[in-house]
Amino acid sequence: MCTKKITTATSARKNQLCNPPMVHSLAWSPSGNLLAAGLGDGTASVYSIENRSFIELARLQEENDHDSPVASVFFPAFLPLPLSQHDVNAQDRLLASIRNDAVIKMWDLGCTVAGEAAVNASLSLSHYQQQPQSVEIEDDIDALSLVDKPKMLFAIPHHSKPNWMLCTAREDPIAPSSIFVSDITADISAYSIRLR
Repeated sequence: MCTKKITTATSARKNQLCNPPMVHSLAWSPSGNLLAAGLGDGTASVYSIENRSFIELARLQEENDHDSPVASVFFPAFLPLPLSQHDVNAQDRLLASIRNDAVIKMWDLGCTVAGEAAVNASLSLSHYQQQPQSVEIEDDIDALSLVDKPKMLFAIPHHSKPNWMLCTAREDPIAPSSIFVSDITADISAYSIRLR
């Protein structure tokens, strides 16, 4: 068995107990070309692998974010399947994260991180739906289609500190394109994501 240490930060953050920040969650992209990490400093980081080394491509955080640790990250299977076998990174552009402050964030990683062949997440997602309210994604599709760097598409407020989340696929016959969140309560919450 071969192990390799991954360094996840280059500088300490103000509410961080150690440097680098603790890794709370890991997820491989559908192509296996990207690794996302939910970190203890309130950010999510996306890495590529080159010559058996991890190269940080992006650090995801909104300006007004608190330093609440990211409990879980994953690449949802909501985007259309690739048209050919050559588009292996077609679904690598969409990333979901949830922090301990109980906000699910959906990120478009953009073509600079996910690759030119990746499906534009902004054009595939409409909004999430949970009774009795729903949240719309920005209406300016032309502007969103030009996303080349990571951008948060929308946020979903959750009610309790999360433990884990996962999703169903776009083609799931029972609950297509849904996010399931387990938290510190005895409940599992489901959020349905509408697709265009």
